[in-house]
Amino acid sequence: MTRRTSRKRDAHWSPAVHSPAAMLEFGGDGSLGSVRFAGAPGPMAMANYLRKTSMFGRSLSRKFACSDGREYKWVREGSQGVASPEWTCTTPDGFLVAQYDLKPSKPRSYPSPDTPSGSSFTIHDGFAHLTLELLVSFTIMRHIQQYNL
Repeated sequence: MTRRTSRKRDAHWSPAVHSPAAMLEFGGDGSLGSVRFAGAPGPMAMANYLRKTSMFGRSLSRKFACSDGREYKWVREGSQGVASPEWTCTTPDGFLVAQYDLKPSKPRSYPSPDTPSGSSFTIHDGFAHLTLELLVSFTIMRHIQQYNL
């Protein structure tokens, strides 16, 4: 793998020294693939990592276990035009861990590349140590939503 760099400090970058914290491999047809965390013995099927909350439940409500030994749940909440988070991640007792707020669907105008989209991903106090797992699980949830899995 080659890496193009324009910074002198990045010139000594090496994949052997800087391995990724997590790798997501999706199927070529949009299907779920596998997820692998650094230090894990091997990859895990995404369907096993993010499990449906009930047998006949919504596809966009899934739970997963984190490195702290606790279970968390992502649920798609929002609908167009409602001022609530589109996605929420909670503990089993309903405590809010993270949320994703999508910018309202208005005509988007980006005056410059530096202008933010308006969407935000928030991890609440006390859960910063789960940032990697929350981002990985949320990325998979958005993939599930996009491909109606």
